[in-house]
Amino acid sequence: MGVNFNNDNNNSINRKEFENNLARKSTWMTKNERDKAMSIFDAVAGDDKIFSADEAKQVFAELQALDIDKNKSISKEELNNAKNETELTKAMSKIDDEKTRDSFFTRIIEFVKTLKTEEPTQKDTEKPNTATEKKAQHETIAEERGYKETAISKDRKIFYDEQNKQYVRWSDKNKNFIKLNGMTDINESGVMTFNGIRCRYNDNGKLEKVNDANGQIGEFKQGGTGDCWLLSAVTALNNNDAGKEMLKDIVKADGNGNVTVSLKGANKTYTISADELDSKDFGEKSYSKGDRDVLAIEVAVGKFRTEILEMKNKGQDVSQYSSFFSSAMNTEDVLDGGDPIEAIQLLTGKSASLVSSGADNFEEIKSKLPELLTPPTSTADNNNPTTKTIVSIGLKDTGGGGHAVTVLRMNDDTVTYLDTNISSSKPQTMNREEFFAKIGTITYSDLSSPVK
Repeated sequence: MGVNFNNDNNNSINRKEFENNLARKSTWMTKNERDKAMSIFDAVAGDDKIFSADEAKQVFAELQALDIDKNKSISKEELNNAKNETELTKAMSKIDDEKTRDSFFTRIIEFVKTLKTEEPTQKDTEKPNTATEKKAQHETIAEERGYKETAISKDRKIFYDEQNKQYVRWSDKNKNFIKLNGMTDINESGVMTFNGIRCRYNDNGKLEKVNDANGQIGEFKQGGTGDCWLLSAVTALNNNDAGKEMLKDIVKADGNGNVTVSLKGANKTYTISADELDSKDFGEKSYSKGDRDVLAIEVAVGKFRTEILEMKNKGQDVSQYSSFFSSAMNTEDVLDGGDPIEAIQLLTGKSASLVSSGADNFEEIKSKLPELLTPPTSTADNNNPTTKTIVSIGLKDTGGGGHAVTVLRMNDDTVTYLDTNISSSKPQTMNREEFFAKIGTITYSDLSSPVK
């Protein structure tokens, strides 16, 4: 009987049976492919090395991910989104090259279909009587052998054998450690490098690939800190033709998870390591969630603001940076509080204008918003140009504070905007009269103007 990828029953196959299947039913696999399959089994299967139908989905997904970069005719997005045999087969059907269709992915599909799903024997599932006994046993042996703990030793019983330069995992079934072929690193955030793929166990205990930065701004959502002033500026730039080009120069990913952020206004550059991004992404709730490039921008701006605070505390002159930081900055949360004008000028080096509700020209600028948001005439090179000007609005809330949003367009009846508290890519609408009544500040910048 074939594995049902949507079945969470207890049907399973143990490690030995899995290995036998590889040798007996998968003669078309190379030795290297079989070694990869076994190493993934060891990393994904439970402590007793019993391979359940649910875990079959994981092993399938991980094996699928191994050769993504080798098949350029397959869309990475399609492969990453393929969660089961049917979806992957659908993606494969788009490939014209027969040789590519007969790739490792296709062979893995056929292999997974052949897996036995018999109930494990009592011997297979035998475990120590108590959690205390299990813990004492593997920890004692690890200590005797000089194994070093990792960030996931407690939850996953994975240690580092320094003498043999390899990672090992405790097997409750075998009452011994098994080496993890293909695992080359585990950082303090529990992110593993496995067969060249950075992955981690999620909150549900399942192995998932880490979505590293790629130099392009994707979807994200604001975290716990009050940095809407920064995120609304990033969103405004990312929804503008000229702004997108600027972001490509501001954020550069190296393909290994590390990101370099250039703050053009302050003429400062920060390189944020993959490990640091992991610690912010998985260890703290204050930063945005979703796109790693945006997270890198937050970390870089946080570093810049920390430097300014340290300079001020030492009595040093920071007047040259006065356009890029707020008097509201505090050491407890350096990203909390600011205005979009600071972010736009810091990121791009372009000048921007901020008009508050109490200013003499506030009503005049507010009345010009439709004009500022009107795109220029189409050209031969661009049939759907965006506006030259980006607009970020500070909306007043009932508590006396404010929240910055990015305005995309407006007509006589409604205003369409992006709120990073909800999503950076899901437009919201509000009655124009109601929206105008809530405006506390207007920040705008003509991106076609020269760098100041």
